[in-house]
Amino acid sequence: MKKIKISRNLAILIVSIIIILALTYGTMTPKDKVAAIVNGENIYLDELTKAYDSLPQQYKESISKKDFLNQLIQAKVIYQEAVKQGAVVTRENASLNFQSNNKLVNISEKQLDEYTKQLTVQKFINDNLVKKINISDEEVSKY
Repeated sequence: MKKIKISRNLAILIVSIIIILALTYGTMTPKDKVAAIVNGENIYLDELTKAYDSLPQQYKESISKKDFLNQLIQAKVIYQEAVKQGAVVTRENASLNFQSNNKLVNISEKQLDEYTKQLTVQKFINDNLVKKINISDEEVSKY
């Protein structure tokens, strides 16, 4: 009798938790839904969808949304490491880079921030990976 009562109470508790989670998850807007958490920073499903949808069709055909998310995660990890090491591109430098490439056409603050992060990731990869790669002439000729 006691086991049945405990099992029944446990079942009620589990069903209640499932209902609460379903109601909470169901009422969240896409902006609230988290696709990934990278060292405490959220990548929201809405951000992922907007970024993926903005890709040219030819790229969408060659990369799945999941693989694209993995690339976003990798970029965020690299950006976080760049910030940690103080290798951040300033907004001013990003803006100058934009202007020198004749791309500065009514860009929003958010777009400039995103571009700044992209430049930071590129700079960090270049400074920490590309510059350290040494390929001899012999290795090139073998290839």
